[in-house]
Amino acid sequence: MSVSGVPASRSRHAVIVTAASALALVLLVVASAFIGQADVAPLGVFRAFWTADDALARTILFDFRLPRIVLAVLVGSQLAVSGALLQGVTRNALASPDIIGVTAGAGLVAVVMILAVPGAPLAAVPFAALFGGAGTGALVYALAWKKGVSPERLALTGIAVTAVAQAGVTAIVTLFVENNDVLLALQWLSGSLYGKQWDPVLLVLPWSVVGLTLAFVLSHKVDVLLLGEEAATGLGMRVQLARIALVGTAVALAASAVAVVGTIAFVGLIVPHAVRILIGSRHRVVVPLSAILGAALVLISDNLARSAFETREFPAGILTAVLGAPYFIYLITRRKTRISL
Repeated sequence: MSVSGVPASRSRHAVIVTAASALALVLLVVASAFIGQADVAPLGVFRAFWTADDALARTILFDFRLPRIVLAVLVGSQLAVSGALLQGVTRNALASPDIIGVTAGAGLVAVVMILAVPGAPLAAVPFAALFGGAGTGALVYALAWKKGVSPERLALTGIAVTAVAQAGVTAIVTLFVENNDVLLALQWLSGSLYGKQWDPVLLVLPWSVVGLTLAFVLSHKVDVLLLGEEAATGLGMRVQLARIALVGTAVALAASAVAVVGTIAFVGLIVPHAVRILIGSRHRVVVPLSAILGAALVLISDNLARSAFETREFPAGILTAVLGAPYFIYLITRRKTRISL
């Protein structure tokens, strides 16, 4: 038995799985540099890392492929860790940024900016979506407050607000269906890394570094909350303050991710649940492994999106939804959807 009360064999297993997953992610990142529709020989891509002889290969690699790879890693990590925190706080394996209202709120504000605000610059859309996602998360928390916030009220309120926001998106798209930018809005709603260069990477990077660091630092508080409110209070935790910090971190991670790539669904739902099956429910290990596997899922989806068809790209968000929807149905048909230590 280890000092923390967790069997040493389980701790070793978690370390081995996390290390192996991290290595696999590194190999996937390297392989992703060779994937794309541009006709560049693999050897040319490899040489572009070290020499400036082939200007075309360097442009393709450093201006197009690498930004997408880095962005996929950051966004996937953020969405998965956000889901892990929300599932832990609500003690419900069905919770995620999609369910809690963050994704829908960001989508609603982005669609309004694209279609209903004449002359709005496209560069303002990510900032508007960030405000919409964060604002919706704050609204959900405020509406769920009644002498504190219970996990059940938080989840149910999120579902209700999500439904309203999604209805708003449908209404806006219907009203402005003849707008020339409706295809751009639909592409944003489907979640895509198409054409992303370094600007969105630089926009989301500070949120990713700070948010993921906070998530790891606060992760042990999730395990205490899972003991129950009375037990957590008895251990000296300020329960409501801990919930605000954890939900705020989860909302910031999800909102900033959605702001730069659109509504990539189900990552925050399926990845943390799969992680708990692999290594258990201790969030000190759930959070880092969720970040790794979330990055891998979005990167794989984007690789498929930009290589499956010769003449056009498939939105990565649709591929994650195709993977996530059946798993979501599986989860809701199970008898146990609670998370336990």
